[in-house]
Amino acid sequence: AERGAAAFVSIVTAEEEKTGQTFDRLADDYLSVPIMRWLDPEGRVSNDVPGLLAQGLMSEAAAQRLFGMAQKPWSNVTAQARKAKGQVLGYPLDIVGSLQLGAKSSSASSPNVIGIVPGTDEKLAGEAIVVTAHLDHRGRRTIVGIDVIHNGAINNATGSATLLELAKHFADNPPARTIVFAAVTGHEQGLVGSDYLAQQGLPDDLVPVLNINLDAPLVSYAFDDMVVQGGERTTLLPAVEEVFDVHDVKVADDPYPLERTFAASDHYSFARQGVPTLYLTMGKGNGGQDAFRMFSLAHRHQSTDDPDLIRFDQLARYTDIHRDLITKVAYEARPPKWNRRDKLGRILGASKD
Repeated sequence: AERGAAAFVSIVTAEEEKTGQTFDRLADDYLSVPIMRWLDPEGRVSNDVPGLLAQGLMSEAAAQRLFGMAQKPWSNVTAQARKAKGQVLGYPLDIVGSLQLGAKSSSASSPNVIGIVPGTDEKLAGEAIVVTAHLDHRGRRTIVGIDVIHNGAINNATGSATLLELAKHFADNPPARTIVFAAVTGHEQGLVGSDYLAQQGLPDDLVPVLNINLDAPLVSYAFDDMVVQGGERTTLLPAVEEVFDVHDVKVADDPYPLERTFAASDHYSFARQGVPTLYLTMGKGNGGQDAFRMFSLAHRHQSTDDPDLIRFDQLARYTDIHRDLITKVAYEARPPKWNRRDKLGRILGASKD
């Protein structure tokens, strides 16, 4: 937008379609979920990118037709992306087109729900570990004239239940640092609730030093490894590895990089404000790859995301891991920091060369 862009179009590639995130499915998400923005106390609409008028989604078939009118075909773009460095060089399309926009606006109220466990150490109590879980799902969707309720058991009743269990534990066992438990709204509408909280600030002038996000843990099988989303960007990884050893869990590489998981959930709202973040997702070990594919294809954002998918012994393990991790960080003398030279940290001004 700083360079004059008026719109942004995402192209769903064939590689992405293999993960279950097909163009038709994503387009259905775009069309069925209204775009929502929060209002500040003065009633102004939040806008991350002033000047950007529209965002759109395009299939790879449409991209091939579009680039067929340009000086280089779409195959050139994908070939550049597949190279070792994956650097796609921009060039003018030399295509003139038009885009017609239409929208209706309405107002709605949907609160974040926040609970605070004050820290017990005078020096550390002003620093807060923020634990988030989104409380919303897709609600009802009309299919062939029938209202179908989407219960959202995995996504995200599991995360919300974990949040409540952790809140109960720490209310009885308050640690040195303050813990803020935030059930955030508007996740499905674009991380609205967490973005509001991250930008408007915490109650009582608390300073967030870490966000731990609980979103759709895939507890449908006996997991034995977890991806530490954000861990490699911060000083948190040794602490995570120590806790994992206690619970017999291995650190896994991200098996689904095209899912862009680090930027897809509520922790990213805090990362964008320079706060170190942590989001644990299941790896592909011990059947995880098949479990992820099954959930993504058959249950995610569907009316079949029901409680019978949940293995409660695994949800308890997931909760215990987070309990121990929060406890460990809450007593450390120094808060987590972005690693030096982390690219995102540098962009946000949170880490330095």
